[in-house]
Amino acid sequence: MIEVLRFSKKVYNDFLPFFWKKKGHPILFRTDISYAIDPIFIDKFSVNIEGMDSKVRFYVNELEIDPTNFFYNNTMCKKNEKITSEYLEKLYGELINNYIKNNIY
Repeated sequence: MIEVLRFSKKVYNDFLPFFWKKKGHPILFRTDISYAIDPIFIDKFSVNIEGMDSKVRFYVNELEIDPTNFFYNNTMCKKNEKITSEYLEKLYGELINNYIKNNIY
C-alpha cells in the first residue's frame, strides 16, 4: 500500500496542473491505479514490493476531478467507523457547495 500511495502522490503532483487551473487544490481528485507483473511491462520505473515475487509496474487507468461513481460505492473504514459512504457524501457535498459559494463573482 505504501508504494501505491507514493505513486498516487507523484501522479497527483505531475498531472494536477493539466486538470486544475485555479489556486489551491480541488476538493476531490481521483486516481485509478493498477499494476502489472508480466515481464513485458517491467522497466526502469518498476519497483520491488515486499511479499511480491517479481517487480511491479504501476500505471494510471483514469484521472478525474468529478468522480460521480465515487458516490455509488459502499465505503467502510476499519480504523474509523465514522467514515462511511453517507459521511463522505455529506462532507464532499458541503465542500462543493462552499467552493461554489466562495467562487461566484
